Amino acid sequence: MPIISIGGKPGSGKSSIGKLLAQKLNITFFSMGAIRRAYAQEHNMTINELNEESVKDARSDILVDEYQKKLPLKHKEFIIDSRLGYFFIPQSVKVFVDVKRAVAAKRIFEQHRVTEQWKNVEEGEQELLKREQNDSKRYIALYNTDPNTANYDLVIDSTNMTIEESVEKILAFLKTHNQR
Repeated sequence: MPIISIGGKPGSGKSSIGKLLAQKLNITFFSMGAIRRAYAQEHNMTINELNEESVKDARSDILVDEYQKKLPLKHKEFIIDSRLGYFFIPQSVKVFVDVKRAVAAKRIFEQHRVTEQWKNVEEGEQELLKREQNDSKRYIALYNTDPNTANYDLVIDSTNMTIEESVEKILAFLKTHNQR
């Protein structure tokens, strides 16, 4: 079984997809987004506030990045939900989960209403656009890479797909590429 890195846009379902895929394959799942959200909460910030601060002070980015770099040294197989997993774990099977911003905003608004503190889905769309731009700016500055334009082994558009359908696409890809 390979290491699988799942990147993608905020609200694309990459964490849910990663968790279900790990369950089906009976391997460990790691979420770098969950680590960053926990860090933000510990510092009384939203994820957007943390991302804004990270433009000036990359400490939280570097903590997460160093953590994920070490995972292949400790684990032979796992799934990682990480916008930069493809970069830090180049030997992984690299999956990108895309989604239309309006759908992503609706998903996040419904699931994280308290932590995101958006007034409505439309405000969420604007915040997601800012987040995508912020992330690209930070990653280019730190590592000269942009997850939105990187090369992936598989790209899935989850806009009109369930988590289960997305997982099935990944499993079919792994099977046809002798990774399973």
